[in-house]
This record gives sequence, structure tokens and C-alpha cells, in this order.
Amino acid sequence: MTKYRTHNCNELNLTHKENKIILSGWINKKRDHGNLLFIDLRDNYGLTQCVIDKSNKIFSDLEKLPLETVIKLDGTVVERTRETINKNISTGQIEIKIKKIEILGKTKELPLPIFSDQEYAEEIRLKYRFLDLRRKKLHNNILLRNKIISSIRAKMIAKGNVRIGLEWRFGPEWPGQRCGAKTRSGSPCQRPANKQKGRCRLHGGASTGPKTNEGKAIIAKSNIKHGRYTKDKLAQRKKEAMIAKELWARRKMIELRLRYAGIID
Repeated sequence: MTKYRTHNCNELNLTHKENKIILSGWINKKRDHGNLLFIDLRDNYGLTQCVIDKSNKIFSDLEKLPLETVIKLDGTVVERTRETINKNISTGQIEIKIKKIEILGKTKELPLPIFSDQEYAEEIRLKYRFLDLRRKKLHNNILLRNKIISSIRAKMIAKGNVRIGLEWRFGPEWPGQRCGAKTRSGSPCQRPANKQKGRCRLHGGASTGPKTNEGKAIIAKSNIKHGRYTKDKLAQRKKEAMIAKELWARRKMIELRLRYAGIID
């Protein structure tokens, strides 16, 4: 439950009858019957039919909204009459009596209708790919692909054939030499080590410095500090830059006056 919904658009049934709910989604279809306006609200999970009476103050506003506008609605779950039950959807036994709505995202007329099964040229589908992927057929294909991949992965994990990250390639059973360098987390690196350096490709760079006292002494003598980035030097260069900028501005002003007086071209 969030501030945008208490249920998804495929969850509601007769057990929720007379419950006050909040739904959010796209306006999939609208059917105006004069005194009643029916709206099919769609989200990633399914469809729910919503209805609003003409006596409601927001009837005319809702009537003008284009398809695929994103709305949030508050309403009550009511049972459909026997003649209007839709067995093709999971929410076919109920509908939502709308109390109020909030427009989350208004759209213009779409170049590629979402609810239509009409085939379009490939150029149009590629140009408006973000709309094409919302269409029912493609949407169901994506969900089916996700279920298949998830099922395969779950079975492989159950059999111990899938590991995360480096363990997939260099798991505990891998017999080769490990890098062993200390990582940021403090644990030793488990990547395969280079045969020559004994470290992996990430930790096997150039030397980080001398290790012996003799080597450290040589480095200490050779470190010449030029003082270019001390506070005094930085302040001095900043002051010089400001003076140079001011001189340049004065020069331009003098040139402008001389040109105005006709002394120079």
C-alpha cells in the first residue's frame, strides 16, 4: 500500500465489496453512456473497470481526459450485475464507483494507440518504441520472457550451478592462485592472480613505493618540494590574475575611447 494505490488493477474481487480503495494507472478505454462514463484503468498487472455518474462534479473533467492519461482515483468497490460480468479478466465481477480523481500525467493524442491490435509500419513502431512496448501483446511477451528466465535461474540456483559475481567463474572449488590483496572492505581479493606478479589485473600495477629503509631514505632525499601549491603561492597567483584582468579591461576601454575619437581605426 502506497499513497498512489491500495491495490493493483488485477487484485480486486467480490471479497473487497464495499471497500474504499485507491487505484493508479493509465486510462485504457472510455465508454460514454450519457449519464454514466465507464473507464478501463490499466496498470502493469491488469485492468479494472471504473464508473462515474453524471451527477459527480468531476464527470465533465474526466470525460475530457485523453486515453493513456495517468490518474489516481478514490472509490468504492461495487458488485456488477449478472449481465455485465466480464469473465475474461480477474476483476470482471466488480467495478469501482469513482469518488474523486487526481491527474498524475496528462497526455496528448497518441500517434500509436495502445489498446489497438492494428499492425503498424516498423518505422512508426521503432520511433515510438516506448508506446509500442505498452501494447498488450508485447507487454505479455516481456512478462512471459521474465517468467521463463526467472524459472530457469531458480532451478539452476537450486542445483548449485549459478553463483553471483566472481564466484560464478572462480568459486571456492577453483584451484588457481588468488590475488589476496586487501580490498576496501578489508577482505582479501578473490580474483585470479597473474603468474608473474602474484596479483590480479586490478591490483597488479606499478610499485606503490619502497619497502626497505634504504629505499625510503633515497626517496626522501629525491622528493623536491617546489612550493607551487602552497597557500601563499595560490593567493599570489590569484592576485596576479585579478590585476591582469583589470589591466586588460582598462586597455579595452582606452582602445574604445581612441576609436570613438577617430585616433585609431
